[in-house]
Amino acid sequence: MLKRTLLSLLAAALIGSAGTIGPVQAKSAPEPELVNLSLGKSYTLETPYQLDSLFGKTESAHPDDTGRQLTDGEYGGTTFSNPAYVGRIWQGSRIVTIDLENPATVEDIYVNFLQDNPNGIFFPLKVHFSVSLDGRKWEKLKDGRSALPTTLKGPATQKIGISGIHKQARYVKVEFPVQSWVFLDEIEVLGTPDLSGKNRIRPLRGRSKPAIRRKVPNRRAASTARCCCIPANGSMSRPTGFRSRRKI
Repeated sequence: MLKRTLLSLLAAALIGSAGTIGPVQAKSAPEPELVNLSLGKSYTLETPYQLDSLFGKTESAHPDDTGRQLTDGEYGGTTFSNPAYVGRIWQGSRIVTIDLENPATVEDIYVNFLQDNPNGIFFPLKVHFSVSLDGRKWEKLKDGRSALPTTLKGPATQKIGISGIHKQARYVKVEFPVQSWVFLDEIEVLGTPDLSGKNRIRPLRGRSKPAIRRKVPNRRAASTARCCCIPANGSMSRPTGFRSRRKI
């Protein structure tokens, strides 16, 4: 009797202990923290077409003084006269090419723009993005699109960009249309300094061309732009009867 009782207790103990043992689940590795790979990095800011003498002189009131103004981490708020902003007017588009100095894994790219409708400053409708490992073979990524209408009076800021890229790159190219004034103060390339991303670049076919065709303003538009030049002191002279550039 005693032996049977001991065997029953032993069996119960084994069953109970077996019930507490489950499959060992491996802990998933934490997601790597994204850093701003472009912070403090050098870049080129180009006009892909012949520089217009009038508009080139006009936009010089809002220059890129340091060559790192768009990657210094400084934002200009909602005041276009803030020196953190770089202003560009007409002449088709602008292309910013950032050198990250070393190959890294790019995840997200964002450009911060200002809109101040009464002062003729508008968000671009979309922004083109490309990446490269060597600065020669480029892969075009999807476009970033504005989430706010150009009828928004402002002043307001908006980050236009794309996410989920996960590609290795050393160079990042950003192109945006410039129709009237465009003001931007910062470009962020978020990612990790490792090479965990995809390293296959699907190069563009054919000769590399600007993604945005140049639109030459007519005489009336050019005359309006002359009257609406923003001087360095931040004030703006507005002629009577000025009309907004576009409506959507």
